[in-house]
Amino acid sequence: MDRIKEQSSRLRILFGIKLSSILILLGLIYYPIFIWMYDRWFAADSYYAHGPLIPAISGVLIWLKRRELAEAQVQSSKLGLGLLIGGLFLYIVSAFSRVYFTSAYSLFIVMLGLILYFLGSKVTRIIIFPLCFLLFMFPAPISVVEATTLRMKLFTAHAAVSFIQLFGVSALREGSTVYMPNTSIIVGDPCSGLRSLISLSALGILYAYIVKTTYPRRIALFLSSIPIAII
Repeated sequence: MDRIKEQSSRLRILFGIKLSSILILLGLIYYPIFIWMYDRWFAADSYYAHGPLIPAISGVLIWLKRRELAEAQVQSSKLGLGLLIGGLFLYIVSAFSRVYFTSAYSLFIVMLGLILYFLGSKVTRIIIFPLCFLLFMFPAPISVVEATTLRMKLFTAHAAVSFIQLFGVSALREGSTVYMPNTSIIVGDPCSGLRSLISLSALGILYAYIVKTTYPRRIALFLSSIPIAII
């Protein structure tokens, strides 16, 4: 019994050393991406100010699953090795192309591959939601944000004109500017609703996951966050 305990403790120590070494190596490799995410999170008028909270929330959700994880069978999966190689390849290609968005998403693929390879599919299945929730911390490309903001500004201006006209007030829209008899209003980027849409989508899917109800109701709760954000 003592030999078995010693052997298991040695295996745990070796596993901890391997895992720590891999995490340190990944930290060094993805250091430029962490800097990029930090700059986008804390930029003026950031659309991703909620970004730093996402890893903390995912960590809490994984901690809440600690009993299930302790009972889950640990078995390596070859699929994880494939995802790990694919994620690193995507990172190399993205780094040479200087595409930070896909480089950031390659980090998620690498993390998923590592968990699958070292811990197996059963453990991964238990924590799949906290892992996927991490996707909300990755900022979208600026070009996508600008294009979406423009469309939402136009939609907001059009909705505002329709709402004003319901009260018999004359209003005209040109682009994102609303003209009324005695004044005009410009719908700026902060008024597009995109910031609320991004943050409330993350909050909506988190609430739908936590609440104890049926899956159709969970989906309805998440989808309801989209019109709420726009309104």
